[in-house]
Amino acid sequence: MTLDWIVGFYEGEGCCTLLRGGAELHRLRVCIVQKEEGVLYKIQDFLRREYNIDGLICPTGDCWQYYIQRQQHAIAFLNLIRDRIQSEKKGTQIDTVFREYVVQRKLSPPKTVGGTKKFVPKVVA
Repeated sequence: MTLDWIVGFYEGEGCCTLLRGGAELHRLRVCIVQKEEGVLYKIQDFLRREYNIDGLICPTGDCWQYYIQRQQHAIAFLNLIRDRIQSEKKGTQIDTVFREYVVQRKLSPPKTVGGTKKFVPKVVA
């Protein structure tokens, strides 16, 4: 199991979204959907063990969903995979969600760290 392997699953069947609470965008959520729940348990175990990123697995229709809803964990996961993403569409989706999250939460914009963009949430005064 490697992070690149997980990135492949994310690019194929994953997404990141901002959940709405009324008119506000208030929760960042990352999910990966698969028919085989065992794959998701491997992803969950790897991310928990190697990166201390925790997510939940639950059934959804005829599939299973691994989702990361804790804000710091979702941000950490997206930061880990952003520069490994090959799909322009998925990369743009992550960038767009980060921008909207920054505006909604009144946070500082992503910073370039070591030549890569990293989202480091800090409240702007």
